[in-house]
Amino acid sequence: MLRRSRVAGVIALVTGSAMLTVACSSGSGTGGSGATGGSAGASGAAKHSALKPLVTKLEQRPASIGITDPIKGAIPQGKTIAFLQCGSPICIGLGNDLAAAGARLHWKIDRINAGLTAESIKAGWDQAVSSKPSAVITSGTPRSLFDPELAELSAMKVPVIDLTTADKAGGGITQVFGGPDEYTHIGKDIADYILVNSGSSTVHELSVTISAYPSVSLVANGVSGELKAQCS
Repeated sequence: MLRRSRVAGVIALVTGSAMLTVACSSGSGTGGSGATGGSAGASGAAKHSALKPLVTKLEQRPASIGITDPIKGAIPQGKTIAFLQCGSPICIGLGNDLAAAGARLHWKIDRINAGLTAESIKAGWDQAVSSKPSAVITSGTPRSLFDPELAELSAMKVPVIDLTTADKAGGGITQVFGGPDEYTHIGKDIADYILVNSGSSTVHELSVTISAYPSVSLVANGVSGELKAQCS
């Protein structure tokens, strides 16, 4: 979880146009660029040390996905899953994982190149609808870019699974994994990691967000919220 959190943090630092600076130290102070800062107060060091066991646990790579209940009954055959694969490397990696899982189930994973622009995403969803899949999996992009296609798939009774998104289930999205609440929690984890590893140094946090990926703003809010809470 923390490894993904740190990746999200890097994305937040290098993309977009909205910025917030927060300062946190064992004394008093304010953030730069006119933004409001926070201070840890006299007990700040002890409070941050108390976070270390949590951060240490989060740094451990999971040994399993945590699902132990066996599947009941026969696995249905002949399924085709349309995966809207964005143009970033992480989406390609996710497509590889889905393809491997599909092979184990003897399902076809139709990887549709959704690119990185509104036009390419729209074209990808049009292709998914036309292919009449058994289900659709998407990741990252806001539903505002494919609402009409969601309506068509809903009318066709095709389930849609959305991964790593700021949107919630409903209105054509059947299930969400890695939704808004999780992104806020990822931001909290990033903030705790920063505080634990800052030692006695003052922490200045800068999150830069991008409107095309609302989930990044949720991470940024989680970071700043936790820093303010820990530095109050």
